[in-house]
Amino acid sequence: MSDPVTALAADVSAWIDTLEALDLRRAPLQARYGPGGTFDHERKILLSTIKDEYRQGATTRISQDSLDDMGHSDERYVGFIDHAVTDRVTLAELDAQRIALEHRIQHARTMLYLQGRLAGVT
Repeated sequence: MSDPVTALAADVSAWIDTLEALDLRRAPLQARYGPGGTFDHERKILLSTIKDEYRQGATTRISQDSLDDMGHSDERYVGFIDHAVTDRVTLAELDAQRIALEHRIQHARTMLYLQGRLAGVT
């Protein structure tokens, strides 16, 4: 094999390693925010806990709408949502990097195949 082909094959191997590392970083975020993830359950539990605290601390009856407003504006809930937004941006960035690497790997594999065909190897 020629030197550029060997270099390209080494690049593909390194890209696959990078892809695996991206998947490892992406997995916990996907488990939380992806389909069937835990985010919505965690959000509802937090919101319910906050609203219950407001309900328990009240001296008079609080309407459900007021409890909803108080829960959604609580700093713990806002912080939870802010953190989720940051995590989802990270997940989107990791997904974009993953897609770009997959395209690069597929292109390189195609080029390696063509080089092999031209050299009569495959």
